[in-house]
Amino acid sequence: MNNELWEKIYKERSRCILYPNENFVSFFYRNFINKNLENINILEIGCGWGNNLKFLKQEGYDPIGTDFSQEAIEHLKKQNYNVFCEDISKINMEKYHSKFDLIYACGVLECNDIINIQKILLFCNIALKDNGKLYIFSTNNDFYDKALAPTPITQEIFLSALKQNNIKFNDIQIDYLTKTFNNQTQTIKLIEIICTK
Repeated sequence: MNNELWEKIYKERSRCILYPNENFVSFFYRNFINKNLENINILEIGCGWGNNLKFLKQEGYDPIGTDFSQEAIEHLKKQNYNVFCEDISKINMEKYHSKFDLIYACGVLECNDIINIQKILLFCNIALKDNGKLYIFSTNNDFYDKALAPTPITQEIFLSALKQNNIKFNDIQIDYLTKTFNNQTQTIKLIEIICTK
């Protein structure tokens, strides 16, 4: 991951996403709110400016967020979010063994190389409780600058990372989405991955 470039982006406040990921909101309602699951431990990997954390707080949850950007974390701490500055690919995994009911990462995996993607997925598998959910939303084309997002996520990359690290999930759902914008002149391809441990 290009930490210096991302830190510059956060300092300049460019590319700030102000609203929660609509696909994550839909997933969360279907899997947690509609089932009256209230006392759950939630971790967001790559929380950035906290757009998804804000949504969860408004719904009455107390999520934990992590990001490697000190700028983003300081911004969120001033707003009383439970966040810490850490690169998940380098974290002490056993400290979080079976701690979370939900781990999610929106726009994160594609910003890493294959080795770090494998480490992040291994962390998620260790840190999830049995029957816990993993939610991933990523790009799977070259829409973004390669310096920001060097690894477009595909089903093959995801499943290979699981296999190479002997990571097991009981249920894996993978869906591809396509969105167009700028008067239909640009297309972004996305992948949504939902796993149950």
